[in-house]
Amino acid sequence: MLGAAQRIHGRRPDVRFLVACLKEEHRLQVAARAAGRGLPIEAHAGRTPESIQLAHSCLAVSGSVSLELLWRAKPSVIVYHHHPLGIAASHLFRQCRYISLVNLLAGKLLFPEYLSGRSLAVPMADHVLHWLEDASAHATLRGELDVLRRQVGEPGACARAARAVLDLVDARRSQQAA
Repeated sequence: MLGAAQRIHGRRPDVRFLVACLKEEHRLQVAARAAGRGLPIEAHAGRTPESIQLAHSCLAVSGSVSLELLWRAKPSVIVYHHHPLGIAASHLFRQCRYISLVNLLAGKLLFPEYLSGRSLAVPMADHVLHWLEDASAHATLRGELDVLRRQVGEPGACARAARAVLDLVDARRSQQAA
């Protein structure tokens, strides 16, 4: 991600970077790795919602943060950095087209996702640069994210989830009784 930030900053020196960290120890690690790179980076612990809200677009690691990015309709690139052996194994067992929760919910690629054991700074940065330089592409993606958010983010998620679990249990009982 720092490599992507360097590429973005090289083409767009006006861009600043906020890094949302879960814990203070993560913030310190980011600050140490970013030191001396000449990048305008601020790392904050426990300020993920505020960082996302302020962002134009994002680079994010896998996980539930993608749902926060969806909620705020922020164009994002999702990266999964793993050991090459783990990646090879995942390709053998993977049964779905996407890994990101947002892409799974959409049934299509909204957030570019990269699963790799090597640096993918160039393609990751190029997505962000595209959104920074093409206001229409940025707005179009935000619109698609907003539509998806309205479809899956309506109130009552807990009740709907409970109903879905109960429906599955009822279906299993019916199958076992037959």
